[in-house]
Amino acid sequence: MRLFSITVFGALSCSLACSADPEGASDEGGDSGVDYAMTTGGIDLTPSSSGTGGSGSGGGPNVGVAGGSNACGSLQVSDGCVGEVFEGEGIPLDIQIIFDQSGSMATVVDESTGETRMDAVFRAVEAFVSDSASVGLGVGLSLFGYQPIGATSCDPDDYDSAAVRIATLPENSEALLGSLGAVEPTGETPTASAIEGGCRLSTAHRSENPGRAVVNLLVTDGEPKAPVTSKSTDCNPTLAEAVAAARACRDDGDGIPTYVLGVGPSLDNLDQIAAAGGTERAYLVADDSSSGVLEALNRVRASATIPCEMPIDASAPNLHFDETSVVTLDQACDLTRLQRVESAASCDGGGFYFDDPESPSTILLCESTCGNVKQPGTKLLYAIGCGIEVIK
Repeated sequence: MRLFSITVFGALSCSLACSADPEGASDEGGDSGVDYAMTTGGIDLTPSSSGTGGSGSGGGPNVGVAGGSNACGSLQVSDGCVGEVFEGEGIPLDIQIIFDQSGSMATVVDESTGETRMDAVFRAVEAFVSDSASVGLGVGLSLFGYQPIGATSCDPDDYDSAAVRIATLPENSEALLGSLGAVEPTGETPTASAIEGGCRLSTAHRSENPGRAVVNLLVTDGEPKAPVTSKSTDCNPTLAEAVAAARACRDDGDGIPTYVLGVGPSLDNLDQIAAAGGTERAYLVADDSSSGVLEALNRVRASATIPCEMPIDASAPNLHFDETSVVTLDQACDLTRLQRVESAASCDGGGFYFDDPESPSTILLCESTCGNVKQPGTKLLYAIGCGIEVIK
């Protein structure tokens, strides 16, 4: 958990360490409206915009949330108290990609170049794993749709072996791209069995790596079906089965969510798989473009990284848990103050609660609120002992 010590309106005392505050911090910021950027080492008092800060009436640095502009103002601890602002810090993330190599991935999407849907997805994945923002992200790969048309298997045992085991980027980039580059679009779409097999992989990985969050990412260009195989066998994949498999992984697979990236037209039904997997809706790229797929991959990465559980350093002195504020700020600069509720059972209207009201060690977001804060661009912060205010 990263700690940001705040000097509020000239009060130079901090109940926790003030080492992050550079000399003279009490003379900068105030209500000038200049935004400051968070860094992993503390508060960066360099304005994120080209404006300059006046002396103002206040002394404390603001915790900036607007990236490169003053439109959203700044967040700071409420006037008249000394408090701490913590940023919700995401657990390191691992993604188990469950990849559809069915025959329709050979569909030509650019007649002038001959580029196929598979080519477009590969270029997007190549850009994604090479992006500096993906450094430290764990990614693995499993495949389905590789049996010949008419010989599709609906046995999850055929899909619980990794083509590439989850490992961190950029070290794992070569193995991922080598495996994906060798894929030949082949068969039909047994999605439910693939999700169940992929869930076995992600569940096993999570048990072996308890300090990391794990999610599934289903990448597919069609709804579940095996029309040729189903004529002669009892393997007849359905959307309902895929929905059930995603729900089971979330409910029974140690709470592992399933994201869905649909590439191609008329894939709205994939929303049902995403909703069952706890990720609200699918990311759909109807035009088959590599830029669209890359944008969707980036949104999945951002969405999965925002935490819904925030640990509290209960050993820190002078923490007044009854005066706890949790706020979110979205890309439209709309601030939402989350309501505290007693427990998960009281979450009908959303909000947050403590794992133990008498001796808290974790702040937990209600399920509906958790879904909302995972929208790309959302900032999530919380303060123990003081309120949080926005300075425009």
